[in-house]
Amino acid sequence: MEMSKGVKKDVRVKKTIDPGNLMIVVYLLVICLVLLVGTFTGAQASVPEQAIKIEDVSRGELLFVNPEGILYPAPDLSRSVSMEISGLTARVMVKQRFENRTDRMQEAVYVFPLPAESGVDTLRMDVGGKKISGVIREKEEARKIYQQAKATGKKSSLLVQKRPNMFTTKVASIGAGETVTIEIEYQQQVRYVDGVFSLRFPLAITPRYMPQSPQSTGVEGEVVVNEDGWNMDTFVKPFETQRSPIAIDIDLDAGMELCCVESVYHKVDTKKEGLGHYAITLNKSEQSVHDFVLEWQGVQGRGVNAALFSEQRGDAQYSLLMLVPPLATTSFSTVRELLFVVDISGSMAGESMEQAQESVLYALDRLNPTDSFNIIVFNNTTSSLFAGPVEASPHMVGQAKNFIRSLNANGGTEMVPALQQAFASRRVDNDENAISQIVFITDGAVSNEEQLFSMINNMVGSSRIFTVGIGSAPNSYFMSRAATMGRGTFTYVGKPSEVQAKMGALFEKLEKPAMINITVKDKDGQPVEYFPSRIPDIYSGEPLAIAVKTSGETEDIEVEGVRQGQPWSVRLRLQKGVSHAGIASLWARQKIKSLMDERLLGGDEKQLRGEITAVALKYQLVSKYTSLVAVEEAPEKMESPARIEDRAKLQNVKVMTAPIFYAGAAQTATPAELLRILGLAIVVIGLFLLVYTKRAGHVSGKE
Repeated sequence: MEMSKGVKKDVRVKKTIDPGNLMIVVYLLVICLVLLVGTFTGAQASVPEQAIKIEDVSRGELLFVNPEGILYPAPDLSRSVSMEISGLTARVMVKQRFENRTDRMQEAVYVFPLPAESGVDTLRMDVGGKKISGVIREKEEARKIYQQAKATGKKSSLLVQKRPNMFTTKVASIGAGETVTIEIEYQQQVRYVDGVFSLRFPLAITPRYMPQSPQSTGVEGEVVVNEDGWNMDTFVKPFETQRSPIAIDIDLDAGMELCCVESVYHKVDTKKEGLGHYAITLNKSEQSVHDFVLEWQGVQGRGVNAALFSEQRGDAQYSLLMLVPPLATTSFSTVRELLFVVDISGSMAGESMEQAQESVLYALDRLNPTDSFNIIVFNNTTSSLFAGPVEASPHMVGQAKNFIRSLNANGGTEMVPALQQAFASRRVDNDENAISQIVFITDGAVSNEEQLFSMINNMVGSSRIFTVGIGSAPNSYFMSRAATMGRGTFTYVGKPSEVQAKMGALFEKLEKPAMINITVKDKDGQPVEYFPSRIPDIYSGEPLAIAVKTSGETEDIEVEGVRQGQPWSVRLRLQKGVSHAGIASLWARQKIKSLMDERLLGGDEKQLRGEITAVALKYQLVSKYTSLVAVEEAPEKMESPARIEDRAKLQNVKVMTAPIFYAGAAQTATPAELLRILGLAIVVIGLFLLVYTKRAGHVSGKE
């Protein structure tokens, strides 16, 4: 019996250490380990190299977005800009290519700057070889179309105007390894000042400062931090650290003989194709961080006094009119008060601050003994050199120069208190023989433009505001609109060598009377629809540039104004205008801008929204209330709404087991997949142990 028991005992021990069972456990553990390592490694490999904050973006970028709001820049393969300039208009196409080098489908946001006055009307995309084109829709409708397309996995894009000079394009369903090509087209008007034509293309976005406690003016959406995060309280990083290759090709057909064509801040290769016709290409070695500015002039002695370009659409005729009125050559004989408002915030640090100082020093040298002046500086706080305007004596001017040389740039950009102090310190408001001129020197790096515009309109009174844009990429939208509302002019100083020439030209204007009270009528004295509807004063060298809509029967229009206290007028025959495509779009863009100004100044929000939307839809333009939405073409057999909804639900179920961001799951290297595999492994091992335990217990029970 003892021997028999011993045998049974040996058998039980054998079953406990069965090599086959041990091998199964080892195999399971090895498989789990391989799966875990593979998943972890794959997830890590798919994480982009570097996260980025939206406020760090200073040029066109495609940013992948995860559910936590962390942004990752997509590799930038190429950027190109093509311009066709003809007369006073330009057609511009911006093209950029990116790549999704992650191992999953992505949704992304493309952020890019465009000229403030551009009329964006075209969006084309190529995502993974699938081409899609955009159409203009009311903003909410466009958003719904985009969301539906995204939910069903279609390639789609949504172009939204965040501000007049800042656009964002959402791009859905970018597959792993796919290349994205985005093309935007817009119409733009050429600028003409002091005998020089110019066109500017922004290559950077100046980081914007949002006041900590903005004063609301009651306009819907005003001074609210937008979801793209452009509001910040410090200057983030210098432009010098944000270089990337770009190609620029320009076909310039000026329509007149030119004496010179110059790229102000970049090296270009220029080839003359014919009379006034040039092919211009950005030099491949040139990667300056300045905004691109092209200038050209007519041959010496052939100044441009007027220009007229027209486009017929249906029963209406659209005209772009430029007129340089003859202005007085004599200087002011009245009392003049100049207030210099200087930005010394952190975004002005470095070369921008040096340019601002040089500009004010030059201006101080131009003061007459009969003038009075003061200097107001601002960052987080506002202060002034004197308690109020003082006479421009040598002693006071000397004090002002020492003060300017001692300035340093730091802190935020609180413009509202500075402008309020400038308006409050005026002493010539009630003097009919005096004039108040405010010279506002800044890079305009703020995001509360609407609040500032409203304040300027309400407080400017009889003053005139002359804005001076400083730096490589100033906020030209704010600078030009502030000058227009202040019935002054906008001057751009992009480098120290320009200070004397640019400020000299500005003070030539400041020292002479302007053409005022300008109106436009038809030959019968009836008003016509023209924009800007509030024409600013016209200073020496500044042209009157307006977009006019008339009936096809209108033959002539008459421009009237007051020059040196005397009435002045000129008549233009519309039929003499050269036919040119794109004028209607420029007119519509100007009308939208005028309606937006009415909204800003307290107009009926609902009514103006309807008018703006109607104009934008009719002329197919992106606006505050319309967006460009592009969706991959549907298959030949359209699916029913119910089927689309079912597919969307299926996609939402799918994301529970795969990290696909476009349907709602995380795109970054989260431990979700790892935990799923680990859980599966634990379940398998648990089942095995359960079976094994029961089996062992069964054997033991038999004993």
